[in-house]
Amino acid sequence: MRKLKPSLLTPKSGTPLHAVAKLAIAQKEIYTVGMHKQHKPALLLMAYGTPGSSADIEAYYTDIRRGHPPTPAQLKELQDRYTAIGGTTPLRTITEAQAEQLAHLTGVKTYIGMKHWRPYIHDAVAEMSHDGITHIVALVLAPHFSSMSVADYRSRLHSAVAEIHPAVHVDSIERWGSNPVFIDSICDRLEETRTTYTKPDWDDIEVVFSAHSLPERILESGDPYRDELMETCKLVAGQLHIPHWRLAFQSAGRTDDAWIGPDILSEMRSLAAKRVTQVLVAPIGFVTDNLEILYDLDIQTAALAKELGIEFRRIPTANATRRFIEALSDVVAPYIAAGVHQEN
Repeated sequence: MRKLKPSLLTPKSGTPLHAVAKLAIAQKEIYTVGMHKQHKPALLLMAYGTPGSSADIEAYYTDIRRGHPPTPAQLKELQDRYTAIGGTTPLRTITEAQAEQLAHLTGVKTYIGMKHWRPYIHDAVAEMSHDGITHIVALVLAPHFSSMSVADYRSRLHSAVAEIHPAVHVDSIERWGSNPVFIDSICDRLEETRTTYTKPDWDDIEVVFSAHSLPERILESGDPYRDELMETCKLVAGQLHIPHWRLAFQSAGRTDDAWIGPDILSEMRSLAAKRVTQVLVAPIGFVTDNLEILYDLDIQTAALAKELGIEFRRIPTANATRRFIEALSDVVAPYIAAGVHQEN
């Protein structure tokens, strides 16, 4: 019998014990499968995308609008927002760092695919097909499920797989907003930021959890988006014993549809009217610095807070922090193990 090579799932030094246990199960399964057929798993991180430079903004916006070019006024507004944050966002660079560090922690090769810019999800599937991947564990970098967000990524992935790599087994992870390590990572960043306030006690700070707004019509069909966000809020607030908190939405689209509220700018005005002087925003719906973070919160919301006389802070985005990568590892490990078992 040929000697098997060490598993790709060997955990790195410092991996949390619960993640080590999950990876150990997956490792055992891979040794078993290796006696029958080659198993080649991969992770796929999917994100929204960002223009590579200011010259790409129009094409990027056209892609978001399903091939319909923006009007000159719409384009200028978006260009002005990008100019205000320095020309573009670091989303792709950060996503690449997340993938690299997740691959290092899990031992599984990790690819990235974007919804609205290069490398597209379609491109990632083509690369995985070329590399002979037999099992894809796909994770959208959005912790809470919605038919208009996570489900759309899943649909794009499955269409690309059907066209390019139909033999591959795909596991799509649809929600992970209540993962305990992810909750810990939010709590860590909240505690870190709390200490910077003039009055650093939780009794003196209003925490506003925020997420991207979506059209209200999704709630009528039972979409769990708002409920899953609220569950994350409750877990974090309960763990830190935060007495004053609320969930608000931001970055609503400019359409005739009603969008889920309350809007974060309206909430800031409401808090000021109640004589709240310290507000800490935790954008739990975002895990990477993007336009919604760097402009909508750091410029637009911060400017309003200053005008209202509110001491305003935002917790650091998860990005490629060690704790967040540990959370992603914890989320994907059982899917890797399950995929190995299915191929046996």
